Amino acid sequence: MAYETKNYTKIEIDIDHVAEEFAQRRSVRKVTAVLDSIKQLTNDEGEKILPIFFSETLSKFYYRNNPELRKEIVEKSRVTGVGITDGSTTSQITGSVFQEYNFYKNWLSILEKDFVSPIADGWKAFYDYDLMDSVLVGQDSCYMLQVYPRREQDLAFSGTIWINKETYALKQVDLTIPKETNLNFVERIKIQQELVPTPPGPLIPSKSRIQIKIGQVTPKTAGMLAKFYTSSDSLKLNDPAPTSFFNQAVVLKPDFNTGNEEFWRTNRQDPLSSEELAVLQMVDTLKRIPVIRFYTEGLKFLLQGICL
Repeated sequence: MAYETKNYTKIEIDIDHVAEEFAQRRSVRKVTAVLDSIKQLTNDEGEKILPIFFSETLSKFYYRNNPELRKEIVEKSRVTGVGITDGSTTSQITGSVFQEYNFYKNWLSILEKDFVSPIADGWKAFYDYDLMDSVLVGQDSCYMLQVYPRREQDLAFSGTIWINKETYALKQVDLTIPKETNLNFVERIKIQQELVPTPPGPLIPSKSRIQIKIGQVTPKTAGMLAKFYTSSDSLKLNDPAPTSFFNQAVVLKPDFNTGNEEFWRTNRQDPLSSEELAVLQMVDTLKRIPVIRFYTEGLKFLLQGICL
């Protein structure tokens, strides 16, 4: 099997869970004073967040399964963030190729640990299921199942999956890796996916949302929240390209960074929400505050270490 899709990806990175000792620093108080006039943003727990990075990418994504290879050609990319100096380097890690999670595999590698899929061949050894309801997801009648690890120490997910009643295919997931899994400073990873079938049968994600929450490294610092979203459309089934085509996983088109505001408004698959527009405004404001560059190295670490 080989296919290509057009992908739209956006990434947002925020500072959240600011420690009181950190918040009282003179330099930090200067930043919050400047931002008082901007719409206040919060995370899922209602805590204030400080956006420091936002990107959008339009790309063509290529896949073949034998051998399993991927390639992404970045057609347009727009990156804004505190301390971002090299747009070409950053754009290579803001596409969709680094945010793929395939639950049809028995194991998913996340942060160098292997997590067992809730639909893996040997799922009974790792998971308990509860049938919650029968629901309509799009046009498909599905079983709604709650899944949770049999043992707290297992590298397994908890959350909800939706299984097509007719085909028994995985239709949708809303799964979390909890803090108890002990991924160092990562407090939570949340993965949401919507899947669509292909003419040969296998399903591929049409929409993916991933959220990674990083706790405070020390009591004097702040936590971070990374949000990834990828939407795929225009599926084309192809004859497999030669393996040499996949030698470079990410390729930037020469004019990748030339899209203006009108281009993005016309070509993004999903419009930006009012909150995302506020995020962009806040990031643009922060870029003009010299003291906020304190977080530049932390941002580079996050992009290079967490997205891979």
